[in-house]
Amino acid sequence: MSWGHIQANWKQLQRQAKLRWGRLTDEDIACIKGHRETLIACLQERYGYAHDRAQQEVREWEHHL
Repeated sequence: MSWGHIQANWKQLQRQAKLRWGRLTDEDIACIKGHRETLIACLQERYGYAHDRAQQEVREWEHHL
């Protein structure tokens, strides 16, 4: 799935993101609003990932969808 589709369907995909990354708060999910870089930043903050690792996580999730 392309990121454009993820962004357009963020409301439907919020639950899947929360299941994938359980440390993200409901506030994080609401703030992300489908923005890739915001999701990456949240993953860095909640999981202590380096930027490259967070990007990889997002890329894998994107391809899984």
